[in-house]
Amino acid sequence: KYILELTKLEEIPINEKLELVKIENENCIEEICDNIKEFQEEAHKKVITNDEAREHANIHMKKGLYVFKNDKGEIVLQAMTSRKLINGYVIGAVVTPKKYRGKGYGKIGMYLLSNKLLNDGAKVLALYTDAETLSESIDACRTLECRLKCCNDTRVSRCKEICKKY
Repeated sequence: KYILELTKLEEIPINEKLELVKIENENCIEEICDNIKEFQEEAHKKVITNDEAREHANIHMKKGLYVFKNDKGEIVLQAMTSRKLINGYVIGAVVTPKKYRGKGYGKIGMYLLSNKLLNDGAKVLALYTDAETLSESIDACRTLECRLKCCNDTRVSRCKEICKKY
């Protein structure tokens, strides 16, 4: 497992306007569940049912689930604040549906969410990812000047130590 810490947030060019929406109810739940199922299959090699996806969605909503919609109202990215830190958040479960990949939504979405959380008072932000999606995560936050904070599974306790200090 890896944690990427946001060290600096600089403006990035945004070619397409995305609407950032915090989901707190059953709004667009089917699309969210489809994305969760896709995420579980790709990131964890686990196929889950619609009911399990809905359970995940409810947990994500309690922690802080955000979706990013294009001008057609379609969800092109979703993420959650998976852990509250003393002075910030860990962002996780970031998924771009397959049909929207390769269009820069990950980078734009991470910028918009990071900017919102920092403006809301967070002092520290981190992105939680695994080895299989590490290169994509680094690409998504390259312009956000993230730096790798933790290494592989053998150092998970070290990751927890790093999170505790925030």
